[in-house]
Amino acid sequence: ELIGAYKIICTRAVSAWSGNIENVITSIQLLKPHEVCTGTYSVIYYTNDKESAYNAEKYIKTKFVRELLRCTIDARGVISGTTFEYVPIQDFTNQSDIDWSKSIAEIDQQLYAKYNLTEEEIAYIESTIKPM
Repeated sequence: ELIGAYKIICTRAVSAWSGNIENVITSIQLLKPHEVCTGTYSVIYYTNDKESAYNAEKYIKTKFVRELLRCTIDARGVISGTTFEYVPIQDFTNQSDIDWSKSIAEIDQQLYAKYNLTEEEIAYIESTIKPM
């Protein structure tokens, strides 16, 4: 059922605890309809809407989301359904309160404001998570 959809994938395992925690989830890719991947990847989002797919890809590449993911990845670095338990669901359409036409860095700033992060929290994320 996913073959005809847009899919965002990432590797099933990351080296979260190899001393490079800032590199959490670096292999995020958007597959177009009828593109498939091997079992070494997890499909983390899918939709039939092209616009939503591109916006979701930007969201998952933000430092904000990747920090939340880092908090839940187990010691083995395995990506699972629970890895995303702290990641807020967003509206990926143009009616969203987030302007998805902006750069990933600008989307991060919108997310920090939306979720009322403190300057200390923002500074921590910005200094810990590398941009994609």
